[in-house]
Amino acid sequence: MSYTSGAIVAQGTTLHRTFTVSAVTATATASSSKFTRSAGSWATDGVKVGMKFTTTTVGNTADTYTITAATATDLTVTPAPADAASGAADFVIQVPCGEITSIDGPGGSNSEIDVTSMNSTSKEFRNGLRDSGEVSLEMNFVPGDVGQIDLREQQAETNTAGNYVMTLSDDTTLSFSAFVRDFRINGAVDDKVSASCTLRVTGDVTWSDMA
Repeated sequence: MSYTSGAIVAQGTTLHRTFTVSAVTATATASSSKFTRSAGSWATDGVKVGMKFTTTTVGNTADTYTITAATATDLTVTPAPADAASGAADFVIQVPCGEITSIDGPGGSNSEIDVTSMNSTSKEFRNGLRDSGEVSLEMNFVPGDVGQIDLREQQAETNTAGNYVMTLSDDTTLSFSAFVRDFRINGAVDDKVSASCTLRVTGDVTWSDMA
């Protein structure tokens, strides 16, 4: 008997928060592997070493760049950007959640509305609003990891939901907004220090494989 399941594997699954730094006038230079902005500050915009980004109109827009060094005006990246390219561009920043060992969610369920009336011969229901639930993360705790620091910082942003993208190993994506409800570390004798985090999803989850 042969099996033809197209099920994907867990390895290769990633999760990142995303935000956009809009309308930045910048120059991409291949020789120095840098994006240089003419005004404003990358640090003020929350852009840090270890984050990734894509661009519109500046550099090779097909590439995802990883930031290896950062100042207020310069981002050193890999791979090197296209040379002699400059102009206004949006920078879509990705903050990767580092060292994830397991993910549970998103999922959730719909509420049910009882519409049974005196004319009913059996209980009758309507589907209510969908609750997309939570995403539980288990991680190897890595001090200084930009993604784990970001999760802790997002926990302090109690009134602002972050935008997250989960990418499965076949490039299917799940996009959703969520609050960081908790972040904690734990350890034991003769064991690693681990971290766990819960993201509370708010609103819909968008699956790329659903039309």
